[in-house]
Amino acid sequence: NQSLKNQKIKIDDLISKLVNIFKYQAGLLNEFGHNSFRFIHRTFQEYLAAKSIIYSYGKQRSEDMIYENIKNKIDIPNWRVPLSMTFGILSNSVQNNGIFNNIVTRLLKAEQVSSNTQSSTILMPFVLIDSLNDMSFLSKETEYALIRKLADMLLFDYKNISGFSRLKEHQELIHSYFLKLKIKYDNIMADWFMEKINHEQNIAACANIIYKLKWYNPIFHEIFLKNLHNDSNNWNWPIDSLLRFYSSKIKDDAILTQLKFKDTLSKHPEMIEHIVKSNDWLCLITALYGGYKNYNTPTTISEYYEISQFLQLSDNERTPFIFYYQEVWGRDNPAYRMAAYLDTE
Repeated sequence: NQSLKNQKIKIDDLISKLVNIFKYQAGLLNEFGHNSFRFIHRTFQEYLAAKSIIYSYGKQRSEDMIYENIKNKIDIPNWRVPLSMTFGILSNSVQNNGIFNNIVTRLLKAEQVSSNTQSSTILMPFVLIDSLNDMSFLSKETEYALIRKLADMLLFDYKNISGFSRLKEHQELIHSYFLKLKIKYDNIMADWFMEKINHEQNIAACANIIYKLKWYNPIFHEIFLKNLHNDSNNWNWPIDSLLRFYSSKIKDDAILTQLKFKDTLSKHPEMIEHIVKSNDWLCLITALYGGYKNYNTPTTISEYYEISQFLQLSDNERTPFIFYYQEVWGRDNPAYRMAAYLDTE
């Protein structure tokens, strides 16, 4: 019995020493109760995996070796959390912060070169954005420069509709990462977007991102009002959609100030009565601004015009078009169905 007691004391002593090593020397444990500990990091295994990228047998690897280790694991999903920890470990050490900056710069540069082909996509911005909460920066300038660079690369990928961005799911993924940047760096991202949307080659894609984020900014509104002519079918007319969203959903005095015609109508309701009573004015205003909750005014007007032209033809003149309109309106008297449609619309 005494032997068992001595053995138990020895085991308890060894456990205590091991806990002390983990807690004080390795910095792996937090104490949150009497003889109760938990790992600081998400999992011990992931933390050790992150450390193995930086260290080998207790010695720090060279910058080139750390860079290669990270680069080779970027596209492996199971390494995402350890990589986030790796960036955190490097950036939180003052002596290694320079190495961290160099490695991040090299990784982004290497991916930019490889992403020049139409079929490729990017990974580094997604990994780095997910790692931002683990990172530390020596200066705000360095941090903000990285954020702008990440946003640049996301936009580059987003605009490449010959690549993965042609897929709705990939576009939604990029929207979600822009949202992460907006939540953490709202002012920086607002300034970045203002810079980008002042260039015609970016404005439609940026408008679509901003619209999907449902992000209102009076300066955005002002810029998009002046750039409706730069709207694009490639992105399903995002500038028009965004302006309609601002006009109908955002309660801000700046909206009415910028929407001069809407502001004038609200101040002079007699103008509305005059427009409604005049067919010419009503048609013009509807064509220019759209009808109530009608977001496809030009298409609708074209459809009505086409139907009216068909209905004005004689039976003989309609014959060449009957087969087509039977496919659209049904084989049973399509002309009647078209006329009834116009009457109800």
